[in-house]
Amino acid sequence: METLDWRSARPQAVVSALTPAIPSAENSVEAVSVFTALSHSTRLAIFRMLIRQEPRGMKAAEIATVVGGPRSTVSQHLAGLSRAGLIIGSRTGEGVRYRARLGGIYGLLEFILEDCCATHACGCLPDDAKLVIGT
Repeated sequence: METLDWRSARPQAVVSALTPAIPSAENSVEAVSVFTALSHSTRLAIFRMLIRQEPRGMKAAEIATVVGGPRSTVSQHLAGLSRAGLIIGSRTGEGVRYRARLGGIYGLLEFILEDCCATHACGCLPDDAKLVIGT
């Protein structure tokens, strides 16, 4: 089994260790969708809040209370994040509970970094990054 010291690992190693990325960001259309979803301050705040709430997630009503906006507006933001593959909602007896879909953001990182240092070592990554295997 592979163990990763993620605090000091090269970004590609972090992404590789977290595969499969769901949804994958293999093409620019998917990447643009994720960037678009995160380009609004409220959607970005909701996504970051859901990351902090992993793995429990939050009910839609709780999200609306924290965000402080009308539920219909928050619902539109949640729908946009869901379409981009960044969150997932599951219906419960209490309503809909949303969770961050971390694979969506890892897929975006993989897409962004796939060509980093592809032609030559450019020095953009730390030299002391470690990937610990077999620990």
